[in-house]
Amino acid sequence: MAGMCDTCHAGCCRGYNLLITAFDALRISRDLSLPVGEFSTLLSFSAEQSKRFENSFTPIKLSDLGCSEKRYFLALRRIESKQFPGTVKCYFLNEWLREHDAPNREGHSGKRVIGRCSIYGSRPMMCRTYPTSLHNETPLGFISTPRPIDLADKHAIYQLCPEKWTAEALSTDPTTVLHNLAVNRFEMDFYNRSISEFNKGGHKVAEFFPFMARLYENRFRTVPSLISTPPVAVEKTE
Repeated sequence: MAGMCDTCHAGCCRGYNLLITAFDALRISRDLSLPVGEFSTLLSFSAEQSKRFENSFTPIKLSDLGCSEKRYFLALRRIESKQFPGTVKCYFLNEWLREHDAPNREGHSGKRVIGRCSIYGSRPMMCRTYPTSLHNETPLGFISTPRPIDLADKHAIYQLCPEKWTAEALSTDPTTVLHNLAVNRFEMDFYNRSISEFNKGGHKVAEFFPFMARLYENRFRTVPSLISTPPVAVEKTE
């Protein structure tokens, strides 16, 4: 089934700083046999600047990077584009030129470019759910047209696709989208709880991933015997 993403030039994979969780980073590292430092980075912000992310991500506090007021967020690295020198793209984005212009791209620099994720099966949860959201009070999902990327003023390749983002146009199965949204909600809750725990210890940057790995490796456990033992039936007496 054809969908709106078939002619994608990956404007979103170029213009956004993609924040990820430790779950995302550890899964990519495991699936690709890559060290996490190869493809991830810590973005630093002042305490005031970090407030724009805090509705979704708990900021990371580190004791050894020179400024106790800085807040950090885990993100995928961005590297320079070979097709568009002077611009950046996601570390994992593949890009090449088309033989023929993409339809519906007149006046758009993406008409000659194809952009595809090279780790689609292992991509972060944020990528799996973009640009959809789960309603807080009802079991409904929504899709919305994202706001323009700020970098689009500097280079047209950062423009998002010109199609209108609708549920009918999205080629991904709606059930898959909803499942991803539900998993993402769980993973975000676990990650933010983990960061809050990490922040209590005054940890250094080198301790971050070992700390996270220990938590993720131990979050699925055998039920303790005190809980797993069935209750004993007691005969009621007057």
